[in-house]
Amino acid sequence: MLPGDTLWVNDGYYQEDGYTFGLKIDGIMGTNTNRFVLKAINKGAVQLELTSQFNAFNIINSKGIVIDGFDIFAPANSTNIHSGIIIDNSEFVTIRNCKLHNFGLSGVGGNGQNIIIENNIVFNNSIRNPGNGSGINFYHPKKISNNTLEGGYGHIIRGNTVYGNYCEFFYTNVNGNFGPPTDGNGIILDDWNFTQQLQGAGVPYVIPALIENNICFNNGGSGITIYNTSNVTVRNNTIFKNSWVVSQYASVEYPASGILALCEPGFGDNITIENNISMTDPNLYPLVTMGISSKDVTNITIKNNYIDKLSFPLGPVLTPNIIGTDPQFVNPSINPLTANFRLLNSSPVINAGFNSNAPTIDFDGNPRPFDGTVDIGAFEYQNVISICFPPGVTGVALESTLGITTLDRVNDSNWITSRKNGYLVLESKTKGFVIPVMNNPETTIIPAMEGMIVYDSDNFVIKLYNGTTWVAIVQSCN
Repeated sequence: MLPGDTLWVNDGYYQEDGYTFGLKIDGIMGTNTNRFVLKAINKGAVQLELTSQFNAFNIINSKGIVIDGFDIFAPANSTNIHSGIIIDNSEFVTIRNCKLHNFGLSGVGGNGQNIIIENNIVFNNSIRNPGNGSGINFYHPKKISNNTLEGGYGHIIRGNTVYGNYCEFFYTNVNGNFGPPTDGNGIILDDWNFTQQLQGAGVPYVIPALIENNICFNNGGSGITIYNTSNVTVRNNTIFKNSWVVSQYASVEYPASGILALCEPGFGDNITIENNISMTDPNLYPLVTMGISSKDVTNITIKNNYIDKLSFPLGPVLTPNIIGTDPQFVNPSINPLTANFRLLNSSPVINAGFNSNAPTIDFDGNPRPFDGTVDIGAFEYQNVISICFPPGVTGVALESTLGITTLDRVNDSNWITSRKNGYLVLESKTKGFVIPVMNNPETTIIPAMEGMIVYDSDNFVIKLYNGTTWVAIVQSCN
């Protein structure tokens, strides 16, 4: 393979058994614009199971790699198996459209630079490993070059669904110290200022990071945690009912939170948390469970979030937030099969965000803002086309002249003209009419033409391009 090539992997079940390091990409050198792409032909239909005791996928000393569309997992309830994908000393690596689940430590993480983690589903990780991992976990990253991603970021974590990650085992560190679970977060940026274990040996990593448009729910730790890390933007995420494990061991000084920025003095600076929805579980410990909390962060901004509770002590910059108990989701639930965190049209977070630093699209790929001001959270409420049936038009019906049928109409020359007022007549008892099917037409069809109709397979809806934006077509009246 050469940089820019794609290796397509056919549908099927593949098992790693007995290999210490699982699959390995080592020393493969592409570029930011010409990458080596490893891609499933059909998203989610390539299943890769790890049964050894290390990582399923290792990307080591490499550059310009894309992993796209795989279902990577360990056996359920397995103990000590490490992580799904680990990125080590590599840059310009993108992990997208993957499922990563059942790993003892973390779903995906590592220490590389210029990393994009997008549109993945990361769940049921970190349960049974005393190292205490999280769903998406980046620890002690290394500066590899002076290059950056879009916007000057070194890490972008966006559009992921992260749930059910929690720590069942007490934490044991490399020195043998033992204590209550500390992690099981949905997403964590962990000690980028190198205060743990390698203190003095590691160089603080100060390249900015972006966390946006993610959905984090029902994780045992925080939905999003920033620990001893600087230069982070957390925007337009939806966080719901997390911290159900760590809240058992929390305190007023160190609360469990939906979004947590926790730093030691001098080891956290320049953190922005804005346009997020963060809701706690009211059945947990109310005095130590918060929607957003921060401690010992210099230059922190927390603004335009919809939260049920803020904790103290907060940073020096705290601008208006909305304190409320119901952002009005379509179906708020911790059940991943039924949860729907899109917004009802009466939601108080619609048009309540802050425009200047908001992402240009939402979780579904819909444009932001839709109606002048961005919405808070991962979803931008979209107006839809309402289809009604007006009263019948009087007058003479026109004959149709063009038709396609799968029925035996050899002796029925009038079958087309008997169907009135149609430009094209389609007829069958065993066949259906299929319009183009694709995921995220907002990014797939460029440029789009007014009048295009497709079926959005990610959101299970028919969409029409009206000349400006893609809108869902639904029937709302008769």
